Amino acid sequence: MSEKLEIGSNDTRNVGYGILKALYKELELDRFWNRKTRGKRTKFSTDQIFKLLTFSRAMNPGSKKSTLDSKDFFFEPFDGISLDDIYHALDIIAENQEAFWNTNLIIRSRLAGF
Repeated sequence: MSEKLEIGSNDTRNVGYGILKALYKELELDRFWNRKTRGKRTKFSTDQIFKLLTFSRAMNPGSKKSTLDSKDFFFEPFDGISLDDIYHALDIIAENQEAFWNTNLIIRSRLAGF
């Protein structure tokens, strides 16, 4: 993260998700979604939406709309995402569910070492 908090600012974003972000990167979930969506013509990033949904579910669970409304809760910007984008991304996530769960077996074996 390269952003900095200004001294005296009233910025209440949650930076505690850094552990989740590091784990997300370690498990190469960003690479998984980028591979699965390569060549798809979408105006949104499935990876960014999956990341937002995952972090929100872990730290501040709620509906898809409340997740979108509270996206500024995180220090990382999740800009340019609409509720329609989230629902379209859920279709892509569902299409890749089997591949994701197969990858999940690899993830579990990696986590076994922790």
